[in-house]
Amino acid sequence: GAQGATGDIGPQGVTGATGATGADGVSGYEIVTASVVVPIGPGLSPPFPVSCPAPKKVLGGGGSVVSDPATPLVLSGSVPIGDAAWAVTIANFFVSPVPATVDVYAICGLVP
Repeated sequence: GAQGATGDIGPQGVTGATGATGADGVSGYEIVTASVVVPIGPGLSPPFPVSCPAPKKVLGGGGSVVSDPATPLVLSGSVPIGDAAWAVTIANFFVSPVPATVDVYAICGLVP
């Protein structure tokens, strides 16, 4: 024979048990910055670092370099230094030092 009509919706079931508590996540988010105005000599600069305050760990970072448009410099490296600092390096492809503003930032947090 033919299929019958759809029945009424039944009552809601009982609430399930509470799940286990998850692990703690990252907290204490903070961006630490450093800025320096310095001449960048020919070639590759030494690292310009910025550190997270203890006991925070570095989660990421970056930087920028600003110089005269006639003598552009290149942000050539942006890397963690250990687990609590970030550093950038600058490349100067000119034969003499170029004045620049170098900014470095580290994204820091408390990691469980």
